[in-house]
Amino acid sequence: MRKKIATIKRIIVFCLTIALIANTSIYVTASDGTTSSQEVVPPEMDLSGLEDNTSVTYNLETNEITYGADQNVCTAEEFEIEDDGISSHLIMGNDDRKIVTNTTDSPYRNVCQLTVTYSDGSVAVASGTLVYFNVLLTAGHVVYSHGHGWATRIDVTPGRKGRELPLGSTWATSMTTSNNWINDRNYDYDWAIVDLQNSFSTWQLYACYQNASVATGRSVQAIGYPSDASNNGYNYYMYEDTNVVTAATDLHFDGIYDMTPGESGGAIIDVKTGYLVGIISIEVRNSAGQNLCNRGVLMTDDLFQRIKAHSK
Repeated sequence: MRKKIATIKRIIVFCLTIALIANTSIYVTASDGTTSSQEVVPPEMDLSGLEDNTSVTYNLETNEITYGADQNVCTAEEFEIEDDGISSHLIMGNDDRKIVTNTTDSPYRNVCQLTVTYSDGSVAVASGTLVYFNVLLTAGHVVYSHGHGWATRIDVTPGRKGRELPLGSTWATSMTTSNNWINDRNYDYDWAIVDLQNSFSTWQLYACYQNASVATGRSVQAIGYPSDASNNGYNYYMYEDTNVVTAATDLHFDGIYDMTPGESGGAIIDVKTGYLVGIISIEVRNSAGQNLCNRGVLMTDDLFQRIKAHSK
């Protein structure tokens, strides 16, 4: 009898263990110690019939996709600055980047280190810029990767300095990018606006150039968190480089400022005015594979108005 009771107990324990395993979420640990569930599966998207540059928003809290939510909700307005017309990645020659030690000063306090987990469980690092107390601007390929799908978690740390988090951290609640990026992988639309769970005390002022010709020749500062091996063995130190814009269109500009992977989505700031004017996006090479320049997505009036729609 005792043997039968012991056997029954073992069977019950085994069944309870199986049930516990079956109902336990599977998590991965990011490089900064955060965890994310791999069980979140983003819903299917229907991009057919959408107008050009329609926004696509993925809400991480409700797991829903919406279209055009941040469009046509703000009235266009003039944006003037006392100036002459301002309304991934390669090392160009020598590496002129410098580590930022005063990360709690402006504009550095508004540049964020991102740890991104995708729907397939892969983890990457990237950069972004606070453009409102609880709104982040980054690259489209940070929130939606054509190789890994939607991000299902983004941990955001402004002004990070190694293991120090002087301003705290938060996470994304929703992400918005263009259907031109998702559907066509068009780097002219490599932008994303991310809504955050918590607010911070400051944010980076932003502005758009009146036209492409104004951008050419401007001195700009590129700021982000590189993930290359030279970054002290971590992905958590901020670097910046200042150089000039060599060419521009209405949607992007090229320059000879230095950038490496991890800086995607970081800030491009006009040195003369101190305003955010672009997003670090991608490197440009010729057919022979020679490094030509690094490209940034311009802060356009369209993007300007979209950010305002999120800044409530």
